[in-house]
Amino acid sequence: MEEETRPYNDLLQRMWITRGARYNAYRRLKKKHDLSIATIAFLSSYALIINSITFVNFIPLKSHQLNYITFFTIVISVFILVLSLIDSSKDYKMNADKLYISAIEIENLYNELQKIGHTAVSPREKEKTFNVISSAYSRILQLYQVNHDLIDYYIMTMDDKMDTAWDIITGKYIYARAFVLPFIFYNLLIAITPVVFLVFLFMVK
Repeated sequence: MEEETRPYNDLLQRMWITRGARYNAYRRLKKKHDLSIATIAFLSSYALIINSITFVNFIPLKSHQLNYITFFTIVISVFILVLSLIDSSKDYKMNADKLYISAIEIENLYNELQKIGHTAVSPREKEKTFNVISSAYSRILQLYQVNHDLIDYYIMTMDDKMDTAWDIITGKYIYARAFVLPFIFYNLLIAITPVVFLVFLFMVK
């Protein structure tokens, strides 16, 4: 009996992990896209405000301050260009959408496969349905031409391995690598840029 159900259980396990990993990848890529767009928007606002200081002329500016304004406007523009090119080349939004759609389709197949074990049908009918679902699962993996990363798989499986303090520390590190560390640069750009500009403008001679 166990040998008969092993293919079903194996496929259920694979689909469950793949579905979860792709949802994690979707969340990670969507967050990266959203934060990239937000950073570009903030930097564009900073560049516009900094550049407008020379036109509004509400404070007397010395020559070195005018140079700082020009320098910071150029630097911010370069960062905007780099972030735009990275976001465009990596295609975070499109890949996130593909991963999300494939995760939903895999989840639907997973639910269909689960029904087989609770339905009173002949073994031949079960095997036929199993083969159809298995083929559909393979087609989904090939169709979208985008895959989750290994770290998405680790996040999906780490909940089953929280037995020791070391497992908890490792799990937190993996989560930080996926959802914290990659976004520090964006947050720093948003938070530090106006501070650095004001320091240079009023404190550096």
